[in-house]
Amino acid sequence: MAVTAQVMDSYTKGLREAFKQRLAISGISLESWSEEHELDLEKFITDSSIRLLVVYHESFSGLHVDLAMPARVVEQMCYFMRAQDIIITEETFRSSLQFGYVRRGSTAGLLRLMSGIHTPQVTLGNTWPETIKNQYSAELHRYLTKLT
Repeated sequence: MAVTAQVMDSYTKGLREAFKQRLAISGISLESWSEEHELDLEKFITDSSIRLLVVYHESFSGLHVDLAMPARVVEQMCYFMRAQDIIITEETFRSSLQFGYVRRGSTAGLLRLMSGIHTPQVTLGNTWPETIKNQYSAELHRYLTKLT
């Protein structure tokens, strides 16, 4: 059992560092990371059913590592998304994840995110039936029109 834990730790250690290297958020340093943050990051890495990881910093409460979107508006955050049941490895890190940054009050940022990431996933993906994809795409375009 100890060998399994050792193997798992060596598997996640490199990936945890890869995630941390991609964080460009003010106020976050290596010292900001607690054991709880590490466990949340490891849970995202090892549980392929978890699709979203969000990291952000608040001046009054410090670093947050969550597996869901924050309930309140934050100044800036970094997100990591993956398709369901995708295993993340160091070799497939870039191809198995989509990640980026969002800053507060940025409608333009949301528009870029929706247009550059979400919309291509829907329109170019082949996992949805064509009728559902067409209906969803029409609603998405209506939303993007209202956003602009």
